[in-house]
Amino acid sequence: MSKRVIVALTAICLLTALIIGVYQAKATQPLPASPGFREVTAGEELVPQELMNMLGKDIALEILNQVLVYPNLSVELLTEVIRVESDFDPKAVSSEGALGLGQIMPETGRWAAGQLGIDGFTREMLFDPVVNIRITAFLLSWWLDRYDGNLEKALGAYNRGERGLARYTARYGTTRTEYAEKILLLLENINEHP
Repeated sequence: MSKRVIVALTAICLLTALIIGVYQAKATQPLPASPGFREVTAGEELVPQELMNMLGKDIALEILNQVLVYPNLSVELLTEVIRVESDFDPKAVSSEGALGLGQIMPETGRWAAGQLGIDGFTREMLFDPVVNIRITAFLLSWWLDRYDGNLEKALGAYNRGERGLARYTARYGTTRTEYAEKILLLLENINEHP
């Protein structure tokens, strides 16, 4: 079974469990609350073993946490963005200087941390999977809101920034960047082969 299929099946299981109230099982360790949002806790027994094996427990639980915080995100979207950005390597550094799972530029991370109420931000914090996933989720959600739910534009802006997306659009006549295309195809593949 492919990793994408496992992620899709896991997402369905997790969301179904939440909907029917299984989520109220005993928590083994509460996750720190995202600033400005309710605290969400989850027990290890609620996260399918396949997802924890593939992503690691902390990453899997934080992805679930952020999907609950930001209803315009999905487990699949957040997982595929992280896969494409860093291949799930929390210590990844790009040639441009982007850091961590979501490949966040330090300046963008500082701005997002301020919006989230994360005090004392340092670039090293972007190597912390929980902090990076929170910032990644915030930014994806922010771009989706900014572009009225247009995932193609939101992904392009997440990857290139607003000015970079505008330059790309002016040059190629489309907002469908190579990056957006890659994520959208991965999501389409998950949806076609549940």
